[in-house]
Amino acid sequence: MFEVEVKFRVSNVDDVISKLRGFATYVGSDVEEDHYFNHPCRDFAATDEAVRVRLYGSGKVTVTYKGPRLGGEGKVRVEYNIDVDSASNTIGALKELGFKEIAVIRKERTEYTYGSYTIYVDKVNGLGNFIEIETLTNDQGIVSELVKSIVSFAERALGVKKDSVEPKTYLELMLSKISEGK
Repeated sequence: MFEVEVKFRVSNVDDVISKLRGFATYVGSDVEEDHYFNHPCRDFAATDEAVRVRLYGSGKVTVTYKGPRLGGEGKVRVEYNIDVDSASNTIGALKELGFKEIAVIRKERTEYTYGSYTIYVDKVNGLGNFIEIETLTNDQGIVSELVKSIVSFAERALGVKKDSVEPKTYLELMLSKISEGK
């Protein structure tokens, strides 16, 4: 399964939420805390991979592996998610295995759905406000078409301009911010 995602930087999330309320289905809101790790034997920054432990405000904990981006517009990659029962045990086990925690990212996330799209409105601590629109496919051949469709949908339905696409992940943005502060 491929996750096809396009992220947009936005200044006014309230305006976007107001538009979404007019046509999309509200799923819920939560606070998420993402702990990112680097592999002990290879540099995930160089291989464009990610391992994350996500703690939800609701108490749910998920471990995610994201494979390298497959190229083109948007972010397209293989993704595996595993629900676990303990954040502290999972983080502890990863550290014992030699994984190094490299960043923690906290955000308030509001989720909507519309058709085959999942739409996230994110207020990310220290980074700003974003919208992520994603869909899933088993067919890598239609990825470019799906990315164009997401961008068109964002412009048409949400008033978000194509030039506000943010190609970097939250982790990349946070690591850039950290390195600028040094």
